[in-house]
Amino acid sequence: MSLDRTQLISIALNYWQSFKDYSQDPSPEDQKRFEVIKQKLQEHDRWLAFQKKLKGELPDFDIGDYTGPGPCFCCVAYPRHSRSQPDLRWVVVGCVSFLAPVYIVYGVQFDYSNNERIFKKLAFWPLPPEIQATADTIARRIEASFEVTALPHELAELHVPLYVQFTEPPETTLFHALFLDSPENLP
Repeated sequence: MSLDRTQLISIALNYWQSFKDYSQDPSPEDQKRFEVIKQKLQEHDRWLAFQKKLKGELPDFDIGDYTGPGPCFCCVAYPRHSRSQPDLRWVVVGCVSFLAPVYIVYGVQFDYSNNERIFKKLAFWPLPPEIQATADTIARRIEASFEVTALPHELAELHVPLYVQFTEPPETTLFHALFLDSPENLP
């Protein structure tokens, strides 16, 4: 089932506040979000089984689970390091939202210097040619395993007036509300 812009914004408004709340108590939106996360995390074994199948389809990558920092299942495909690889590398991230029946695949480029990883670039669309095949494999596997549709990139980048973790308006996007508030911050 594909949702339109209005429906997705309405869903996000259900789970995040549109004003800065300085109280220490969870808001009604927080409580709803926590309940959904608690329910979805009961399916974590299903997500781990998905990642195991994904490893079989991407033998040149290490697949890591990054579920937890946002309201989504999240995996990261790291290219296996070899001496012939440049110091600048892309990783591919696949996320399935807990809040709406949508997913997204994106890329993060890092520079490596003295065994330290330094964030360089985030790519939602268009994806760089060097990661497109990997992103397509992850997207195909997500669609085959879960009843979700791809979140169109123009909607992912849509600014919404919500406070999501440490991201505040006018910076907050629908991506932040449905997936991760810091998409570049990976393990």
